[in-house]
Amino acid sequence: MALKGTLRDFGISEILQLIGQQKKSGTLVVTGPQAVVTVLFDGGQIVDAATRPAVPEYDLGMMMTRAGLIHPAQLEMAQAQSKESLQPLELVLQKTKAAAEEDLREMKRLRHLEILYDLFLWKDGEYEFEAGPVNYLAKLVIPVSSEQVLMDGYRVKDEWPELARQIPDLNLRFRRAPGDFSSIDRLDPEDDRIYRLLDGQRTVQDIIFLGRRGKFETLKTLARLLERGRIEVVVSAKAGPRRPAPEAPRRRTLAFSGAFFVLVLLMLNGVRLNVQRSGWLAGPRVEADSRLGLLARCQTERLRNGLAVYRLCYGQRPAELQDLVRAGLCRASDLRFPAGKAYSYQRTGDGFRLESPILSAAEEK
Repeated sequence: MALKGTLRDFGISEILQLIGQQKKSGTLVVTGPQAVVTVLFDGGQIVDAATRPAVPEYDLGMMMTRAGLIHPAQLEMAQAQSKESLQPLELVLQKTKAAAEEDLREMKRLRHLEILYDLFLWKDGEYEFEAGPVNYLAKLVIPVSSEQVLMDGYRVKDEWPELARQIPDLNLRFRRAPGDFSSIDRLDPEDDRIYRLLDGQRTVQDIIFLGRRGKFETLKTLARLLERGRIEVVVSAKAGPRRPAPEAPRRRTLAFSGAFFVLVLLMLNGVRLNVQRSGWLAGPRVEADSRLGLLARCQTERLRNGLAVYRLCYGQRPAELQDLVRAGLCRASDLRFPAGKAYSYQRTGDGFRLESPILSAAEEK
């Protein structure tokens, strides 16, 4: 299986969905104006991600030291040994017991996710996927499903512009606002952990490393704390060099895949998704907090992505939705809404008409 093209014609979401659905192994290379990202897949799961030129914030050694998991002196020794032995840094850290295997696996997983989420903010680029076996340190890797990356990646893409407006500089410093909020405004454990790291001295980038939740989730937490009046910006006369957050692309239609998977995560983890939509879906708006509406949008978008992938692979649109199931691009359950209501599909000249049982029709050219 060889897949090649541009991100404008075939987005990163469709690429990940295709590779994940067909459980392919191989190497995906995405080339942008300023960087090249390489992603390794094993059985449809993501097992490695790297960027060239290297991004300091995603350097494993820096992530480990700034998260307080290893001492800078240990890192320096491990880097020297890695260079001399030509072994990966993480393997040296594991062999010398400078870092715990669990910490190495978790930080590598976080590194992979950070690199992948950045791809959802790319406006332009070229991609090429070459199927085949891949080499990686399996014992130090937590495989990441394409479904998880798709779900979280769409949230990043949709919510990033507002986060970048609220927190435009990773060198900003926050401190806890004065007052006792314990009895009137309790924080959930994850937000409280980030809240307790704020001391007026640490930068946002410091908090990202120490919190180990990733850039997006950390900024989300800080934005919530700001809105609730729990924290305030520290104004410094000697501000460091400004480092703006990455530029966000124009808002486009969200695409969710794996509707059942998404709802399970919603119920288990309490993930809050923003499903405001515009453009291709007409008709009455379904509220974001409606589970029925969310499921309908998830399933409809999964089918839409499947139709795009099918056309790329076979050069034409499928005659019926069952063709997507036969091609392994979606499950049979995706063709029917709960209670057995079927989705309607019809080819229309150069486009198609896809209609959800509870949402108005979506037409695609």
